[in-house]
Amino acid sequence: MERYIEKNNKKLRYGYTTGSCAAAAAKAAVQALYGKKVSMIEIDTPKGWKISIDVFHNKCSKGAHCYVIKDAGDDPDVTDGIKIHAFARKSQGTESIRIQAGIGIGIVTKKGLSIDVGEPAINPVPLQMIRKEVEKVLPSQESVTISIFVPEGLEIAKRTFNEKLGILGGISILGTTGIVEPMSEKALLDTFKIELSILRASGKKQLIFIFGNFGRDYLKQYNIPEKNMQKTSNFIGPMVEEATRLGFNQVLLVGHIGKIVKVAHEMHNTHSQFGDNRMASIYQSALFIGISKESCKDLLECNTTDEAIEYLDSLSRDLRDRVCQSIVNRCKTAMETWAEHQTKVECIMFSKIHGELGHTEKAFDMLKELKK
Repeated sequence: MERYIEKNNKKLRYGYTTGSCAAAAAKAAVQALYGKKVSMIEIDTPKGWKISIDVFHNKCSKGAHCYVIKDAGDDPDVTDGIKIHAFARKSQGTESIRIQAGIGIGIVTKKGLSIDVGEPAINPVPLQMIRKEVEKVLPSQESVTISIFVPEGLEIAKRTFNEKLGILGGISILGTTGIVEPMSEKALLDTFKIELSILRASGKKQLIFIFGNFGRDYLKQYNIPEKNMQKTSNFIGPMVEEATRLGFNQVLLVGHIGKIVKVAHEMHNTHSQFGDNRMASIYQSALFIGISKESCKDLLECNTTDEAIEYLDSLSRDLRDRVCQSIVNRCKTAMETWAEHQTKVECIMFSKIHGELGHTEKAFDMLKELKK
């Protein structure tokens, strides 16, 4: 893909996700199934970009078989260069498009993910992309079954966190935007710091920190302008320190529980390469509010934060709320410590499944101020 972004005076090339690859391969395979072979396919992405992707055909007597070579651009992605395959065949039944997963696509074995246990690890956005692209080329009154598979997937998955998340047997088909934005950690952090400087230079002394798109989407319900939000990605500690250095006196952190619990555990950088203390953090808050070790020991066995919330809810809703309150309070304490108590911090914690889970005392007062 010949699209670029400049980070820290360095020109970096965008790539496309495994979800975009699967959608392109599926669309090309269905076209070939009905007699039209192409060497390049155009798809729409959730980011709003139309992209053209090279496709390759394999001989197949019972259907049509295409594959796409994943291009991650200048991002250090372990799936870069792998082949994402799609096999399409005509089928019968009321469902016009049926999507299956084959070899190299992982299967979800634990609760708490956006995919049900027993289902292939093709995330909802890529699944929707595949359907939309196939619908564009599928003749009316026709039905097809499409299998997505990645022969190298099992080996590649060993270099990811899939097994720890309970996704076994291969990689996940991912991508919320369809586009891979090249990541240079230093360049990205430098860019965020420059954005902070620009905000401060404009006279702002208050801001909303979000980790990424989840926070942005959550804040839509409050009609918060995106220009009032500052992404931190995983660099929450350095960004708090930089905000303090620049003279911001109030910061509201709005984040998914999966990130907030790491901050509560005093993780300066929330990237998984620095550890995964999510369950330990929730467990610590449970102990802090007085739950016995015996009652909350199963928290440590939960696979995701949403699963942990469901477990606490099964004990009692009041208990769940008290644990969540402890988490946001600890998050606030950690951030104000990093700020050397020069910057006032409030927190709002949410889950895509459970909605708002907790907030510090004056979080919504600060939100109202920032909305202005």
